[in-house]
Amino acid sequence: MADNAPGLRIVGADERRRSRRPGPAILWILVYAGVFGAGLLYLRFHAPWRKPDARPGDAPARAPVKFDRDALLTAAGVTRAAKSRYFEHLSTDRCDCGCDRTLADCLVSEKSCSRSPELASKLIQNSRFKIQD
Repeated sequence: MADNAPGLRIVGADERRRSRRPGPAILWILVYAGVFGAGLLYLRFHAPWRKPDARPGDAPARAPVKFDRDALLTAAGVTRAAKSRYFEHLSTDRCDCGCDRTLADCLVSEKSCSRSPELASKLIQNSRFKIQD
């Protein structure tokens, strides 16, 4: 084997090294990575499946409130203006549990009925009877 292989040369101490720039393949890889990263950022902030962030002026959604029988009979949480309409509905609407009583009567006398508290709670949470904050 020869001491000096063809195509290779020994660089002396006084010679300056050639500066090597990245080739076209490396440049294309960098461009592709930049476009890919920009696409990910676009999807991060403009994705159609993403829920919109809550704005500072938006009110949070109210969770369904559970009322006990006494609170339903005293109309706790109902505004003063809506209490008369609420009590009117309690005294006229019928419970659908099969007892054929009004909601107010079923709330008072049927402690085992689970439908009358649900129906009265729906009345309170209805838009006609605003809950006081």
